[in-house]
Amino acid sequence: MTDNGKNPMEGKPPGWYDDPDGVATNQAWWNGERWIETYRDPVTGKVTSPKKKPLGQWTKVWIAIGIALGIGAIYSFLSDVAGF
Repeated sequence: MTDNGKNPMEGKPPGWYDDPDGVATNQAWWNGERWIETYRDPVTGKVTSPKKKPLGQWTKVWIAIGIALGIGAIYSFLSDVAGF
């Protein structure tokens, strides 16, 4: 970002450009509006994307609760239908 607040990439077409974070050995993908977290080694042409974040602890807890409630609902339904 320049001092005047204007984006230096404004108006540039999508493509590979030098990494805006200053990593001299990488190029980053500009989609015409913003930087995408996809990088390329200009020498080898190898493209990499960041790894997805693992699920957080609370996400895992809510998934487990959802599964337990689903199993409970199925059991309840089957017990009513079958007379368990």
